[in-house]
Amino acid sequence: YVANVRNWTLNIVADEHDITDFSSTTAWTEYMTGLKRWSGSYECFLDDTTVLVLPGYGTGGGGAAMVLTSSTGRTFSGDAVVTAADVTVNPADPNVCTVNFRGTGALTVA
Repeated sequence: YVANVRNWTLNIVADEHDITDFSSTTAWTEYMTGLKRWSGSYECFLDDTTVLVLPGYGTGGGGAAMVLTSSTGRTFSGDAVVTAADVTVNPADPNVCTVNFRGTGALTVA
């Protein structure tokens, strides 16, 4: 499903855990990575022919497949749930919808 998407953002975050202890041999704090998560948003134009489909919205569970493709062809894919959708309507401009999503499970980069 492509809904006249004009831009998107993707945030990938990993928790960090401080593992510095008395046996640490330097004056620097030591960390290990923890759980990872991803989220983001995309903005699309609404027109008279394209039905707005919100991936994972109302599916009652694990979300829906989402693939984001960069201008260089790199893809980011995984299951996501929609957390919010904001529609902006102005008679002088195209109707725009901003969709926020959160990944559920792994994100694959190819």
